[in-house]
Amino acid sequence: MVNMKKGSLHSIIYNNYLGASLIPIFVIELALIILYFSINFFISEKNMETMLNEASQNIKEISTRETTNINNQLREISRSAHFLQNEHQLFFTNPEAFGMPNGKDIEFEFSDNGAYYKKTQVGASLYYGNTVVIGDKEKEKAYRSEAMDTSLKEIVENNPNIVSTYFNSHDVMNRLYPFIENVAYQYGPTIPMEDYNFYYEADAEHNPERDHKWTSAYLDPAGQGWLISCIVPIYNGDFLEGVTGLDVTIDKFVSNILNLKLPWNGSAFLISENGMILAMPEKVEKLFGLKELKEYEYEKAITTTVEKPEDYNILKNKNKNVAKELKNMLDQHISLNEIEIDGKKYLISQETIQETGWKFMMIIEEETLFEPIYHLKDLSDKIGYLAIGLMFVFYITFFVFLLKKSKSLAKRIASPIETLSRVTDSLGRNLDSLNLRDVGILELDKLNKNFNSMGSELETRTKELIDSQIREKMKEKEAEYAYSIGLFESASSYLHNIGNSLAGINGKILNMKKSLSTTSNYPRVFEAIETAHKNSIAGGEDRTLQNISKFKTILIDKLVPKLEENLDDISKAQDQIVLTIKHQQEQFTKSNGDNTKKYIMEFRVDELLRNIIKDFEPSFKKHDIEVIEDISAYLLISNQRHQFAHGIANVVKNAIEAVEMSVNDKNEIRFKAEKIADGVLVSISDNGIGVKSENKGNMFKSGFTTKDNGHGIGLHSFVNFLNANDGRIEFESAGIQQGTTFYITIKNTKAK
Repeated sequence: MVNMKKGSLHSIIYNNYLGASLIPIFVIELALIILYFSINFFISEKNMETMLNEASQNIKEISTRETTNINNQLREISRSAHFLQNEHQLFFTNPEAFGMPNGKDIEFEFSDNGAYYKKTQVGASLYYGNTVVIGDKEKEKAYRSEAMDTSLKEIVENNPNIVSTYFNSHDVMNRLYPFIENVAYQYGPTIPMEDYNFYYEADAEHNPERDHKWTSAYLDPAGQGWLISCIVPIYNGDFLEGVTGLDVTIDKFVSNILNLKLPWNGSAFLISENGMILAMPEKVEKLFGLKELKEYEYEKAITTTVEKPEDYNILKNKNKNVAKELKNMLDQHISLNEIEIDGKKYLISQETIQETGWKFMMIIEEETLFEPIYHLKDLSDKIGYLAIGLMFVFYITFFVFLLKKSKSLAKRIASPIETLSRVTDSLGRNLDSLNLRDVGILELDKLNKNFNSMGSELETRTKELIDSQIREKMKEKEAEYAYSIGLFESASSYLHNIGNSLAGINGKILNMKKSLSTTSNYPRVFEAIETAHKNSIAGGEDRTLQNISKFKTILIDKLVPKLEENLDDISKAQDQIVLTIKHQQEQFTKSNGDNTKKYIMEFRVDELLRNIIKDFEPSFKKHDIEVIEDISAYLLISNQRHQFAHGIANVVKNAIEAVEMSVNDKNEIRFKAEKIADGVLVSISDNGIGVKSENKGNMFKSGFTTKDNGHGIGLHSFVNFLNANDGRIEFESAGIQQGTTFYITIKNTKAK
């Protein structure tokens, strides 16, 4: 048999027409779109490359310019330092040649800590440590050094970068401008000069050239926070009289020198030759996860050099890759490099400040640099996406047009054959005997399929019918099973309530047994009366009637009423059981009336609670449980009394068992009842074993119990009763050995 490719006339016309008209245009347009986005990507890459080259050149030029500017400002400070060096060395050569700018009435005195200081608040402050014996020579030196104040003051006032100038002598004398009011307290008893970098870095060992030196960032003992100093040695011949210095705070450095308006939102910062960050603005702080050290809370005197922590060494940054890239950049003297910080790329440049050897670093985020190019590329991409959208709309419209044309053409060709197919549908009645062969045309082959599949279709439908009937039977069985489960749950609930009533009866029987246990002593009582009678006759006075009267009081007035009371309580419990069984029987009886209405009655909740407490009195005594009552009077309610009583009794029974399992020294159960809107709120609290947190969600579920011999029926039945009668039950427990409190709400209701 020859294999033929099957298809309808409509599909043949549609596929060929679509293939010849639509597909070539689609392929051409797709190629144009790919070409467009490829060219757009290529142009963007070239623009970014060009922009990077131009930016690199600009960054180098800016770095050089700003480095020159900073270098000039630092040189100005260095020149001022040399000016002071020449003046102070001349002063120590001939101190009498200098005038006294602050006048002659300058007062000095000793502080409580032994330091010698200037009391008159004019010019610069003066401090002498207590490690030096202050004699006439030292006092004269302190007084004569007032001549230094004019130059110290002029330099601070004429250079905005300099915050203070000072002279530190070899014998622990410090003269500093501006004036420090409580200088003796600020410095403490003495200043170990040779321990500070702003002194020892200028001595002969560290500075044999006697030139100016720039310190690293350190904490100022004079109270100005973190700063950098330009220091010069002061010699008298070959003897080092001391060191003169000019201070620039980190805050001043950032605000006056590094507060630059750089292009592309760039930032600049300074580092020392070994990578320690000297000063940085806020942007750089956030970038490296550091906070610039500017101010400091002085709680005590600074007695040694305190430099910046190692965390501020950029070559020891917590980002190992950043530290490695920057170290390589410094070691190889690379002027411009690209680094990655927190997933973002940055351009970073370095330029050496000749005056100090420090590095001026400038950093710019590449995303900011390329933002115009990204914007242009995004705009070009949007134009491309818009073109794709318009093409999609065009092809949908064109496709609909072709579809309509192809359907119209197919209908004109296939209509005669479809008519022939309809005619053959009515031929013959015994269709299962027909064996029609395929002819290669879909409309005619459809007839073969219809007739040949008829038998299998009937068989399939028959099976479906049988399956449907089986499912209906299963649903009926499931309904019967659910009904049985409901009957079981109802019966279990009532049996549980009967159990609670029997528990009360058991308590009364125990009381009766205790009362009757005293009758075992009656023979001895009669024997005592007989003996007393004989003794009375012998003594001449008969007291027999008096003794019989006492026994009568015990027997008739105490024992018999007690037994009658217990029998009356047992009779009430029996009536309650009978009422429960009757209620259960009527619930199973199919009648047109609502049987629940027969059990709605008015009753006092306060009396019901006290009766239940009395029923459980033997159990309370047995387990040494203290009962605390806070029950309001005359709590009248209209509802199903016996169902509510059974539920309360079940809660009390559970409370007794919970207390029995606890480890408390004192056991107690608290009853409280009060009037609420249209109802009564009852709370029963115990200090028993409590409820585990994982069990709280299951407390009211059917079958859930935490007791070895429990059935999980009592609370579940009580919940069902309350839900059906406008009531509610809740509980709270802080956990194991923390006790439990149940809150039961019952309202005036009608049967539902």
